[in-house]
Amino acid sequence: MAFVLSEGAKVDKKMALKKMKIAIINYETYLKNHEYLIIYNEDDNYQLRKIIFKKENFHHLTGVKLNIKKSAFYDRLLNSKLSLNDFDFDSNGTTRLKLDVIEKYHTLFFTPCNIGYYDANNYVNIKLSTNKIIGKQNISLGLRKEKNYYNPNSLLKQQMGMITHKVYPVICILKKTFDSKEYEYSYLHKDYEKVFMEEIPAVPILNKLDILVVNKRIKKYDWRPNVDGKPNTFKWSMIEVVAPQPIVDSKN
Repeated sequence: MAFVLSEGAKVDKKMALKKMKIAIINYETYLKNHEYLIIYNEDDNYQLRKIIFKKENFHHLTGVKLNIKKSAFYDRLLNSKLSLNDFDFDSNGTTRLKLDVIEKYHTLFFTPCNIGYYDANNYVNIKLSTNKIIGKQNISLGLRKEKNYYNPNSLLKQQMGMITHKVYPVICILKKTFDSKEYEYSYLHKDYEKVFMEEIPAVPILNKLDILVVNKRIKKYDWRPNVDGKPNTFKWSMIEVVAPQPIVDSKN
């Protein structure tokens, strides 16, 4: 039997579908089958938390109730085959709280953010099955612990202070795909060198640490993990050499 939608419901669900389409493209590009390592200072003890993003985690972040099998939702949405009759909004109001930020929550892993402990008593409107929250401004991503890693299991348009009892700034984020053995930088705190050189006795060794020395004759080289809030698209093929020999600073 087909569902009959009012005109208002159609408009709302069309907007929701548009947001979810953008979100799933971002998920495919930056998060799916990726592992992120979050490094932060918790009361003078440096902590490392692993977050794993799988295909099946995406639905939890949308907040929609499905009228189709969960296994079909991801592929239909990705291939632009999801219809307005395939999903509904949750009656508890969380769907809108999730969809309001679902297009941009992936930027948490490339820009300054915080991590904290979820406090069920601090936010009484909705109870989450979440252990930690990573977020910034009005974006809060819930993380549930599974053995030695965390899964993303909730998303809200909400200030972190409203749903946590302690918040710590993230110092560094490393990332890799599931089939890769090596990590790369995804985000570095602006005072990364000062913090690590003055306060940490040793940098955590994650597979390897490369040091690259670049002379002034090298142009277009950009080591930054993110540029203007987006992941850096630098490739080695972009490098230009503007002099036959290394340029020496005459002042030294």
